[in-house]
Amino acid sequence: MIALPVHILFLGRPGLAPAEGVIALGARNMLEGGSWLVVRLYGELYAYKPPLAYWICALSQWLLRGHNEWVLRLPAATAGLLHGCVILLALSRWVSPRCGLFAALSFSTSGLIFEQARLLSFDVFLTLGFGVAILAACRNLTAAKARLSVWLAAYSGLLFGFMSKGVPAV
Repeated sequence: MIALPVHILFLGRPGLAPAEGVIALGARNMLEGGSWLVVRLYGELYAYKPPLAYWICALSQWLLRGHNEWVLRLPAATAGLLHGCVILLALSRWVSPRCGLFAALSFSTSGLIFEQARLLSFDVFLTLGFGVAILAACRNLTAAKARLSVWLAAYSGLLFGFMSKGVPAV
């Protein structure tokens, strides 16, 4: 709750960074053209990044019925907060509630996450996916008996990270 205002603050500031414009235009083309598997910019195929960030931003635009900076940046800020929640839940259970709270707050309010979550960036989605994967794997590796559902969550996190950033995620 403490990190929420920090992440929401200035989401709607005008002007998009160059990478934000690429994602925003790709998401808008998906909504208008109906081509959800292939990203197109100015009518040309744009296959430099996987489509997850475009899908998430198009979904945000569709759900909130808007095409402004706040609507475009909200998914990245939400991903940053979700990663903080993953850290909170995991460390609260494995170490102590106090440790989980301090780790989640330090992560969620750190300068880098604050900057990346306020930019529409592929990196925040990558961080969330890999954070879930690492924490799920640690849970299974430290448990007396590993559970298949937790391994599936770990591999889903890896897939989410890969679908957001591509080959650098590997």
